[in-house]
Amino acid sequence: MQIECSGSPADISSARPWSLLMTCREVVEFLAEYLAGELPPEQHKAFREHLGGCTDCVTYLKGYEDAIRLGKVALSQSDRAVPDDVPEELVQAILAARSRRS
Repeated sequence: MQIECSGSPADISSARPWSLLMTCREVVEFLAEYLAGELPPEQHKAFREHLGGCTDCVTYLKGYEDAIRLGKVALSQSDRAVPDDVPEELVQAILAARSRRS
């Protein structure tokens, strides 16, 4: 996955202090830990600073959060009937894929 950054690029080694801005790649690498509240304070600050200047990463973060939320909704509603507007071919393809995994 490639993320384009709208913020200014930083050409600094990976051994740099976390107080400096993170790159877009680092934001993606630390995303799960950020959302779980598991980043150390300096990394959390660098993460937030990056988001403050990079609209692409903000958009990526929102999409990631939406995907998690929608996945949880989908899993919580697994016993519900399939809506009428879902094509039967799609339903059959999903059921076939599930049976192959079992």
